Amino acid sequence: MTATAHFIEECRDVCHSADYSFLHFGSSDNISQLKIFFETVNPQVAPTEVHPCIPIVQQLWPIMDSLADRVGAIDDVARSLASCWRSIIVTYRTHYAPLLPVTMSRLIKSFEQSGLGQYLWVSGRVVREFGESNPIPTLQFVEGLSVSMWQVLQKYAGQFNEIPDGKTFEISLSFAGFI
Repeated sequence: MTATAHFIEECRDVCHSADYSFLHFGSSDNISQLKIFFETVNPQVAPTEVHPCIPIVQQLWPIMDSLADRVGAIDDVARSLASCWRSIIVTYRTHYAPLLPVTMSRLIKSFEQSGLGQYLWVSGRVVREFGESNPIPTLQFVEGLSVSMWQVLQKYAGQFNEIPDGKTFEISLSFAGFI
């Protein structure tokens, strides 16, 4: 078994753990390691060729997606996931485009479930990286996030310091500037 396959299996085991504290802390550690891996391993590949790391990201995506569903509303897990996703998007840029639809969908869903600004932070990067080359999906993405943002703002009307992530309101205002 290769080191990558072993690590993917370890991540899968953590993701399927019934032990909540292990799931919480184990996932944050593994996601942080993934972020470092994806920032470090970046061979130069022509934009027309498949990047060798993208199949790894595709293998890991269901695991990260499941983690986001199970513990993505916990601030440190959300921060780790968002940071990892942002790093992958920034590192692999145009090579990441095939994963754009699932990423956009996941970010909307995670923000809807948690109201945490980390997901808007990554969303801003998605818009900056892919907005010009994919305008229709990007506008649909922003629309989906806007609906969720308005729900959060209505829920906490006039009580912005009560929003789950203190940065959500600030990020949402800056995110509106990307449109």
